[in-house]
Amino acid sequence: MQNKKLFNKALSISLLCVVIFILFIYKSFINFRNNLAIFSPNIHISVFSDYSQNKAKALKNKVDIIAIGNSDLYSAVNPLQLWSEYGYTSYLCSYPKQNMALSYFCLNEILIPQRPKLIILEVDNFFENRGNDKLESYLTDIYKLAKPLYKNSFMWNKVKDIPIHKRSYLNGYFYNTNTIPYYGDFSYLYTNSNLPSKVSKHTTKYFPKIIEISKTYNIPLLLLSVPSANTWSYKKHDIVQKYADKYNIPFLDLNIEEGFRNYGFNWITDTRDGGNHLNYFGATKLTSYLGAYLKNNYSIPDHSLDPTFYEWNIQYENFLYSSYHN
Repeated sequence: MQNKKLFNKALSISLLCVVIFILFIYKSFINFRNNLAIFSPNIHISVFSDYSQNKAKALKNKVDIIAIGNSDLYSAVNPLQLWSEYGYTSYLCSYPKQNMALSYFCLNEILIPQRPKLIILEVDNFFENRGNDKLESYLTDIYKLAKPLYKNSFMWNKVKDIPIHKRSYLNGYFYNTNTIPYYGDFSYLYTNSNLPSKVSKHTTKYFPKIIEISKTYNIPLLLLSVPSANTWSYKKHDIVQKYADKYNIPFLDLNIEEGFRNYGFNWITDTRDGGNHLNYFGATKLTSYLGAYLKNNYSIPDHSLDPTFYEWNIQYENFLYSSYHN
């Protein structure tokens, strides 16, 4: 009996020691975590405290393709279609009359919470002189449009109270089914040769910065031109091609790409405003072609079977419902 009491007492003391040791290890971890969060300028303490809960959310919100440009871009590329057909996660940061300064600011801010595997730059803004180059004048609008990209990041508290842009719900895409035909086919590539085609001061200053940031983060850069009968020409193509050759960057010009025309693109049915911008029907054809091009030329992961990205399926289904049943 005495031996049993001694055994039980020893067992209780051992268990108590184990509990004390576990509590000590846990407290040491908490202190280490807090100190690391405090002294690192790029890490918010919530990243650690909520990591286990937010890990899956962070994965499903990851964006592998960031596309930047003006209204030509947001009228022509549908990120939710890229998801449906190729399992690619993408987002457009584009504004009307966007210049290269704003393109750089967009990219710089988006790369705070995201690390995409490809940057697409629509090149009509090579020639855009309008607008200033002051970050402060654009910052709120950038956060407003790109707000979903900041969820589950340490930047969320900074942007959560900013109203969301209406195009954010479609990852930056502008859905429009209006049809106002353009009857000149691709003759504009010749007839637009008299359009102003001088590279803007914003491009001279900020395009090298975009090159630099893509190299710094080791993210490939693709230059893209989407069809625009009102603004594009062979002359502009040649100017951008020289930049592409100089910096050894791929340049996909869908104004002159014969393969894209074989996707059934038709200026009579696929523009919403007489040739300046594509409508939904034109964007659908262009997005399919762009997705095939990306699949053949880049190693972008297909997340369609990854359950942590299930919200992309929900978002796509919501898009179909709102598009086809209104």
